[in-house]
Amino acid sequence: MLRGENTLLSMKSAYSADPSNPEIAAQLAGWFQDKYMFDSMVVYVDAIVADEDAASAVKGAFGPNGEDVSVYEYARALQVYNAPDKTTAFLDDFPQSVMFNEVGSLLARQLRNEEKRPHILDIFSDLQKSHPDNYSVFAWVVRFYASLNPEDKEKGQAAGIKQATILFERFKDQLAPDDLEALAAIFTASGDEEKAMQAYGPEYAQGLINAKDANGLNAYSWFWALQGANLDNALNAARKAVEFAPEDDNIWDTLSMVYWKKGMHEEAIMSEKRALELNPAAAKSYQDRIDQIEASMSSPA
Repeated sequence: MLRGENTLLSMKSAYSADPSNPEIAAQLAGWFQDKYMFDSMVVYVDAIVADEDAASAVKGAFGPNGEDVSVYEYARALQVYNAPDKTTAFLDDFPQSVMFNEVGSLLARQLRNEEKRPHILDIFSDLQKSHPDNYSVFAWVVRFYASLNPEDKEKGQAAGIKQATILFERFKDQLAPDDLEALAAIFTASGDEEKAMQAYGPEYAQGLINAKDANGLNAYSWFWALQGANLDNALNAARKAVEFAPEDDNIWDTLSMVYWKKGMHEEAIMSEKRALELNPAAAKSYQDRIDQIEASMSSPA
């Protein structure tokens, strides 16, 4: 695809000169998709789908990893964003499509819309039945439940736990770090500390330590600091992260947060001051944190 090689202006100019050219329309649809401008994306998608013969005759590197895909298949995949009911028809017409994950990703974005959410969850339920071995179909739903605000999370807790359990048990060896966090968030909120630790506990952190993965340890520590749980392991991970990357202000900031959550205020302030020293450009943010820690020291328990 030429998304990165054409400016929006030049693509629009080319499309104006030849609006029947499906490849140019696909490039424009892709440009707007990359910018999360989905309403504009749909305009070009609909134009492509309207001329199936022409769009089917043109192929290009439109797949998520540069695979050759017809413009028509590509547009049909993007079409589900605005027309989720066409998901089944797409999968019937393109059962082996490399665009499957793109379809799921676009559907998952619609879960943020409360009005559309029940229907989209029904579609995902159907996809899970028809694609029981597809990791992403389950992961998208778990990420959604993990991202809910506390009130909505409580309402959807039973469904979230069910989805999280399926993902964890069925795809344990495939889980990405973000999904491990999502699982741990759901299990922690439900009070199932054992499963939370199995998903994203000390064993996982030890693997990061063995690999000297400072960024991974930083993410692990920050997650548990925000959860207010597993803080001893989070502290060990944060200390190791600092050991592996002592000049990274973000990691010192995380260490400060973990100390603060553990009630170790002096250590928290010292760590935050070190973050400030390493990155004076972020002085306001770090000084605000120091002020917050100091204020919490003087607040009644």
